[in-house]
Amino acid sequence: MACIANLLWDFENQTMGFDAYQTLGFVVIAAEEKLADDKTFHSFVCREHVLKTIDGRIAQYESETPPPARGASRHADLRAWYTGCVEPLVNDPDRFRLECLSWESAIEALDPRGRAGLRSFYGTCKQYDPRLG
Repeated sequence: MACIANLLWDFENQTMGFDAYQTLGFVVIAAEEKLADDKTFHSFVCREHVLKTIDGRIAQYESETPPPARGASRHADLRAWYTGCVEPLVNDPDRFRLECLSWESAIEALDPRGRAGLRSFYGTCKQYDPRLG
């Protein structure tokens, strides 16, 4: 998520290029059984965790000394990006979607013509990979 938000941020002008998008969503897709049994997915896929993780990563740059020709430190640039892009983006429930989705519900949402083949393929995947459910 941070990489995408970074792409949307114009470091030179300190502005967010997010206005071109109506919404931005990040979805974890996993087997229904995994989502039901393992609450780890849901604890990582929440606004607070995203903000805390990105903030912690930026803090790692705090002691870095910038090259003399560069001026501002990478930490200062990232902190400006965090406050100008990440926080407004992640905290806007109308424009930022973050959720878990099961493979089963994703398959069922497909057009019926493509659903049967994908359902069969997914069943075969689950048969040969016990981690899927």
